[in-house]
Amino acid sequence: MSMQSKCRNCGGSELHTCDVDAGGGFSPNLMPIGFLHGARYRLTICGTCGLTQWFVPQEFLGAVREKFKRVSSVTT
Repeated sequence: MSMQSKCRNCGGSELHTCDVDAGGGFSPNLMPIGFLHGARYRLTICGTCGLTQWFVPQEFLGAVREKFKRVSSVTT
């Protein structure tokens, strides 16, 4: 995934990122792709307006495609 350089909401360039656990156990399971999966999200937060975006790292996208229902497709 390429890193964006500007906020899509305000155009600011003060972006911060970190990886966080997707939960489970005693916290909400925000990415239910299997037991003991260790899934994480990459957060990107704008330091100007606060817009927060959650990204699924590439290593977990295959499991998401298997476990989650596809709701749309793009046709050209």
